[in-house]
Amino acid sequence: MTKYRSGYIQTHCIDIFFDYHGTPMHILTNGNAIPDTLNNKELNRRIQSEVTIKTNWNDQSEYGVIVNESYVEYVKESIVEKDYTPSRNTILRLFVPMAKLGFYSYVCINTNEHISHYMLVARPSEQIVKPILRERLPIFDAISNIIMQDGIITEFQT
Repeated sequence: MTKYRSGYIQTHCIDIFFDYHGTPMHILTNGNAIPDTLNNKELNRRIQSEVTIKTNWNDQSEYGVIVNESYVEYVKESIVEKDYTPSRNTILRLFVPMAKLGFYSYVCINTNEHISHYMLVARPSEQIVKPILRERLPIFDAISNIIMQDGIITEFQT
Protein backbone atom coordinates (compact mmCIF):
# COMPACT_ATOMS: atom_id res chain seq x y z
CA MET A 1 0.00 0.00 0.00
CA THR A 2 1.44 3.34 -1.06
CA LYS A 3 0.57 6.32 1.13
CA TYR A 4 0.37 10.00 0.28
CA ARG A 5 3.54 11.82 1.33
CA SER A 6 3.23 14.35 4.13
CA GLY A 7 4.30 17.27 1.92
CA TYR A 8 1.71 16.33 -0.70
CA ILE A 9 -1.04 16.07 1.91
CA GLN A 10 -0.21 19.52 3.31
CA THR A 11 -0.33 21.22 -0.09
CA HIS A 12 -3.40 19.57 -1.64
CA CYS A 13 -7.12 19.22 -1.02
CA ILE A 14 -7.60 15.47 -1.30
CA ASP A 15 -10.98 13.79 -1.66
CA ILE A 16 -11.19 10.75 0.65
CA PHE A 17 -14.09 8.28 0.55
CA PHE A 18 -15.10 5.71 3.16
CA ASP A 19 -18.00 3.86 4.74
CA TYR A 20 -18.94 4.66 8.34
CA HIS A 21 -21.45 2.14 9.69
CA GLY A 22 -23.26 1.93 6.35
CA THR A 23 -23.10 5.65 5.56
CA PRO A 24 -20.99 6.56 2.52
CA MET A 25 -18.83 9.53 3.49
CA HIS A 26 -16.63 11.95 1.56
CA ILE A 27 -14.13 14.29 3.17
CA LEU A 28 -12.13 17.06 1.55
CA THR A 29 -8.89 17.29 3.51
CA ASN A 30 -8.20 20.97 2.77
CA GLY A 31 -4.47 20.36 3.18
CA ASN A 32 -4.91 18.66 6.55
CA ALA A 33 -3.91 15.22 7.77
CA ILE A 34 -5.45 12.01 6.44
CA PRO A 35 -6.27 9.36 9.05
CA ASP A 36 -3.58 6.68 8.71
CA THR A 37 -6.00 3.84 7.94
CA LEU A 38 -7.48 5.87 5.05
CA ASN A 39 -4.09 6.91 3.65
CA ASN A 40 -4.07 4.43 0.76
CA LYS A 41 -3.21 6.30 -2.41
CA GLU A 42 -3.99 3.51 -4.92
CA LEU A 43 -7.39 2.63 -3.45
CA ASN A 44 -8.33 6.27 -3.04
CA ARG A 45 -7.37 7.13 -6.62
CA ARG A 46 -9.45 4.23 -7.96
CA ILE A 47 -12.45 5.49 -6.01
CA GLN A 48 -11.77 9.09 -7.07
CA SER A 49 -11.64 8.01 -10.71
CA GLU A 50 -14.92 6.13 -10.45
CA VAL A 51 -16.58 9.06 -8.67
CA THR A 52 -15.31 11.49 -11.33
CA ILE A 53 -16.80 9.37 -14.10
CA LYS A 54 -20.20 9.32 -12.35
CA THR A 55 -20.23 13.04 -11.44
CA ASN A 56 -22.02 15.68 -13.46
CA TRP A 57 -19.91 18.72 -12.51
CA ASN A 58 -22.10 21.02 -14.62
CA ASP A 59 -25.20 20.31 -12.54
CA GLN A 60 -24.91 22.61 -9.54
CA SER A 61 -28.60 22.56 -8.67
CA GLU A 62 -29.30 21.56 -5.11
CA TYR A 63 -32.19 19.28 -6.05
CA GLY A 64 -31.95 16.10 -3.94
CA VAL A 65 -29.34 17.67 -1.67
CA ILE A 66 -29.57 19.12 1.82
CA VAL A 67 -26.99 21.84 2.48
CA ASN A 68 -25.63 22.69 5.92
CA GLU A 69 -26.30 26.43 6.03
CA SER A 70 -24.04 26.72 9.10
CA TYR A 71 -21.08 25.81 6.89
CA VAL A 72 -21.99 28.42 4.26
CA GLU A 73 -22.12 31.06 7.02
CA TYR A 74 -18.88 29.75 8.55
CA VAL A 75 -17.06 30.26 5.23
CA LYS A 76 -18.46 33.74 4.70
CA GLU A 77 -17.47 34.79 8.23
CA SER A 78 -13.96 33.37 8.00
CA ILE A 79 -12.96 35.08 4.73
CA VAL A 80 -9.98 37.30 5.49
CA GLU A 81 -10.50 39.57 2.49
CA LYS A 82 -13.58 41.51 3.57
CA ASP A 83 -14.10 42.94 0.07
CA TYR A 84 -14.64 39.41 -1.32
CA THR A 85 -17.64 37.25 -0.53
CA PRO A 86 -17.78 33.95 -2.41
CA SER A 87 -21.08 32.98 -3.95
CA ARG A 88 -23.07 30.10 -2.55
CA ASN A 89 -22.27 28.06 -5.70
CA THR A 90 -18.54 28.68 -5.25
CA ILE A 91 -18.67 27.51 -1.65
CA LEU A 92 -20.66 24.38 -2.48
CA ARG A 93 -19.27 23.41 -5.91
CA LEU A 94 -17.16 20.50 -4.63
CA PHE A 95 -19.72 19.14 -2.18
CA VAL A 96 -23.12 19.21 -3.90
CA PRO A 97 -22.02 16.76 -6.65
CA MET A 98 -20.78 14.33 -3.98
CA ALA A 99 -24.12 14.53 -2.15
CA LYS A 100 -25.92 13.86 -5.43
CA LEU A 101 -23.97 10.60 -5.65
CA GLY A 102 -25.21 9.72 -2.16
CA PHE A 103 -22.21 10.76 -0.07
CA TYR A 104 -22.38 12.73 3.15
CA SER A 105 -19.79 15.34 2.21
CA TYR A 106 -17.54 16.96 4.84
CA VAL A 107 -14.64 19.40 4.87
CA CYS A 108 -11.76 19.54 7.32
CA ILE A 109 -12.04 22.91 9.05
CA ASN A 110 -9.30 22.55 11.66
CA THR A 111 -6.42 20.32 12.67
CA ASN A 112 -4.71 20.59 16.05
CA GLU A 113 -2.11 18.16 17.36
CA HIS A 114 -3.06 15.30 15.04
CA ILE A 115 -6.82 15.72 15.59
CA SER A 116 -8.80 16.80 12.54
CA HIS A 117 -12.23 18.41 12.85
CA TYR A 118 -14.76 17.92 10.05
CA MET A 119 -18.01 19.74 9.31
CA LEU A 120 -20.88 18.49 7.15
CA VAL A 121 -21.36 20.58 4.02
CA ALA A 122 -23.96 18.66 2.01
CA ARG A 123 -25.80 15.37 2.12
CA PRO A 124 -28.31 13.55 -0.01
CA SER A 125 -31.97 13.93 0.83
CA GLU A 126 -32.24 10.19 0.13
CA GLN A 127 -29.73 7.32 0.11
CA ILE A 128 -28.91 6.92 -3.58
CA VAL A 129 -25.32 5.63 -3.71
CA LYS A 130 -24.63 3.32 -6.61
CA PRO A 131 -23.85 -0.17 -5.22
CA ILE A 132 -20.59 -0.37 -7.15
CA LEU A 133 -19.18 2.54 -5.11
CA ARG A 134 -20.40 1.26 -1.76
CA GLU A 135 -18.71 -2.11 -2.28
CA ARG A 136 -15.36 -0.43 -2.90
CA LEU A 137 -15.37 1.99 0.01
CA PRO A 138 -12.95 1.21 2.83
CA ILE A 139 -14.61 0.72 6.21
CA PHE A 140 -13.57 3.38 8.72
CA ASP A 141 -15.06 3.78 12.18
CA ALA A 142 -12.35 5.68 14.05
CA ILE A 143 -14.23 8.95 14.40
CA SER A 144 -14.92 10.62 17.71
CA ASN A 145 -16.53 13.67 19.30
CA ILE A 146 -19.51 13.18 17.05
CA ILE A 147 -22.09 15.95 16.98
CA MET A 148 -25.46 14.87 15.64
CA GLN A 149 -28.53 16.78 14.65
CA ASP A 150 -31.76 14.98 13.76
CA GLY A 151 -29.86 11.68 13.53
CA ILE A 152 -27.29 13.10 11.07
CA ILE A 153 -23.59 13.46 11.87
CA THR A 154 -22.89 17.17 11.39
CA GLU A 155 -19.40 17.27 12.89
CA PHE A 156 -16.74 14.78 13.98
CA GLN A 157 -13.04 14.35 14.67
CA THR A 158 -10.42 11.83 13.63
